[in-house]
Amino acid sequence: MLILASISLSKQWISILSLIISITSGIASVIAIMSFFKNKAELIIFTDKSKNSWTPITEGEITFTGENGKTQSLPSGVLFHYQFLNPSPHDIAFFNLHFNSDGRICEFFSDRSVGYATKKPTFIHHDLINTAELYFPHETQGTFPANSFTPLYCFVSSEELAGSDHGTVIIQYAIREFPYIGKKHHFRTFKHRVDLKNWRELEQSKKEIMKKLTQTEQIPEKSTIKHPHPRKKKK
Repeated sequence: MLILASISLSKQWISILSLIISITSGIASVIAIMSFFKNKAELIIFTDKSKNSWTPITEGEITFTGENGKTQSLPSGVLFHYQFLNPSPHDIAFFNLHFNSDGRICEFFSDRSVGYATKKPTFIHHDLINTAELYFPHETQGTFPANSFTPLYCFVSSEELAGSDHGTVIIQYAIREFPYIGKKHHFRTFKHRVDLKNWRELEQSKKEIMKKLTQTEQIPEKSTIKHPHPRKKKK
């Protein structure tokens, strides 16, 4: 009887230990999953792909100052604007930033594009309303810092476009894709297809408006100052 009771008690302890081990394993799995999602790389891109989201740029509308102190201007072209939020605790690398037009790669302007004039350029956009600084990428690859919000302006010149009336903005960034196996799944690709059929007309119209505004600013305004106590003519 004692032997049977001992065997029964041992089985109960084994069942309890198995249950404890199962619960511990379950908790460890939950913690591991939570840790994975907490540290998982994530990049949020703020743009509406259903819209073209581009701006025609006239020659001289974007300027920068060289190390010699002279202000220089960029040629005419098209400007794209994107915003990237990296809420993860790790930097996310991006690369292969370019504009693809029917298989032809058009390079975007970067800080290095004007390296002949200055190593640290500040690009200024002078539009019809106000003046603002543009954040061009340092080069066609870089990083989105951890826990950061990064505005990115991509400018392609009319010379690079060479008559293209459509194309795709492409940027690849280092976040793995399911099933996470193979080189092709080590990064993701953002593509934004745009229609540029009327950009030349818009650029020309904008150029004419800016020219008229410039001419208006150059004409000095005539002001008539009245004396507070005008003299009366003697009879």
